[in-house]
Amino acid sequence: FVCLFAVGIYLPCMALRIDERQLYPPNGSVPYSAKPLVESMAIPDLLKTDISIFSCTSWLLREIGNGEANSFFSLVMFGFCVIVLTTADVLFLFLAAKRLFQKQDTPLRDQGPCPFYRWAKIVRKLSMLDVSIMGVYVITFCMGIYKKQGIVVSTREGLVVLILAEVSHSLLYCLVSGAVEAQQEQAERAQYEYKMAAVEDGSPVDGSPMKRALDIACCNFQRFLGARAAALPSVPVAGGG
Repeated sequence: FVCLFAVGIYLPCMALRIDERQLYPPNGSVPYSAKPLVESMAIPDLLKTDISIFSCTSWLLREIGNGEANSFFSLVMFGFCVIVLTTADVLFLFLAAKRLFQKQDTPLRDQGPCPFYRWAKIVRKLSMLDVSIMGVYVITFCMGIYKKQGIVVSTREGLVVLILAEVSHSLLYCLVSGAVEAQQEQAERAQYEYKMAAVEDGSPVDGSPMKRALDIACCNFQRFLGARAAALPSVPVAGGG
């Protein structure tokens, strides 16, 4: 993910080109008499633009320095949600996987919930790399109506690299979340079995006196319900005639 995301940030994702042939009749409104002037001004070269995430973020920073307030909100939505939060989510997933590996020798009943995975679930809902990728495709599709006027907006190779980065991000989340949730389920089952065994043996249960009393009462109530259910007579089911 790190390699793909770093390369995708610097590679251009969107391009603007001017098709000079479409500027003149029958599609364009520029008369042929103005063709020498257009060629001397090199308009296609002047408007030729390749946009990447890095160049867009740098431009927003410069605009903020010039006092453009709207660029600040754009930087928060684009630079923070797309770059920072996506990177943070992968970092939390890595720390969760590392913690899971380090806890292999720890008894299951002593393994608590993973704080890194909890943060990864929150940050993943706020990261917007996939949303920005879809936004680029939507913009290029909508700008297709101006192709006949000579304005061509297209996607570039950087977008493909970002798609691969997002796919690796999603696969990493699926793998880590599945492993962590399975470990947490096993840990909760082991803690429950340990408390039940401690209550039955009369040994002290970990925790405060109030918690121990609640655990004992809960286990006794469960045994009471099980005994009552076993003592109930079976009701025969009447057959249909």
